[in-house]
Amino acid sequence: MSPSRNRPAVTHFLRLACFSLALVVSAAEPASSPPATSVPLPTLLPLPASTHSFQIVSHRGSHLKKAPENSLQSIEAAIADGADYVEMDIRRTKDGVHFLMHDSKPRRMLPDAPDVPLSQLEWTAIKDLPLKAPAGSDLPKTTAPTFKEALLACRGRIKIYLDFKDGDRPAVAQMIADAGMEKQVAVYDGAGAIPVWRGIVPRLPLITTPPREATTSPSALKTWLTEHPVEVLDRIDAKDSAELVDAAHALGVAIWPDTLGGNDHPGRWNQAAASGVDGVQTDHPEAVAKWREERARR
Repeated sequence: MSPSRNRPAVTHFLRLACFSLALVVSAAEPASSPPATSVPLPTLLPLPASTHSFQIVSHRGSHLKKAPENSLQSIEAAIADGADYVEMDIRRTKDGVHFLMHDSKPRRMLPDAPDVPLSQLEWTAIKDLPLKAPAGSDLPKTTAPTFKEALLACRGRIKIYLDFKDGDRPAVAQMIADAGMEKQVAVYDGAGAIPVWRGIVPRLPLITTPPREATTSPSALKTWLTEHPVEVLDRIDAKDSAELVDAAHALGVAIWPDTLGGNDHPGRWNQAAASGVDGVQTDHPEAVAKWREERARR
């Protein structure tokens, strides 16, 4: 066989060898990574306008001595005490009336009511029952207000920190809108309800509690807040870590920790302020207002 007749086969063999070598070299080279992109942060809503940088949230109204909790009288007392917000709890009766009450059963605040969940009672069964007054007080009898009554009492006078316990979220959002108070209300709910509220009424600022694992480090908190965009957190950790506060502030999120019970005193308020938080929820709004005024004079 002549050499010329072998050339096509040899050429084909060499081409295959070169192609195979190219594949091996290509596989050995690391694949190029796509350009890094940052996750866009959600746009948060402005909080209701305030004349103070440090917010005072009156827990269930001013209720320890001056009025029953979650009553129109406790709202009036919170206004008189100088609070920026009145915190109130909302529930719904069996027949769809939204009203103010913290507990799921009525007996603590409505001793004459049946001892069953409020969701099983109609409004007529409880609307005329007197609320339990603070211990040792001799206050006029008063009844639980509807949410609509509470909205009217607050409109243009004090902002609302609405703790959503139970009810119809779209109906509650509509009542807030009908009262013209979308810029005077912030809503507290569980983290799982954040997208629900955003879908119903995107104009209401939201408050929630982060899980413990989200407050282990600034990076963990930033990651969680990016996935759960809210305007306010009601706590970060027991000491209001300045690093965590700064991490929240970097995303535009305010911190209003609860300083209730044994933690409701000037030492705790000073600690909170030193960490850079933006307010506190308290059972002593009058005392916190005086403390805030004294700090402003320094």
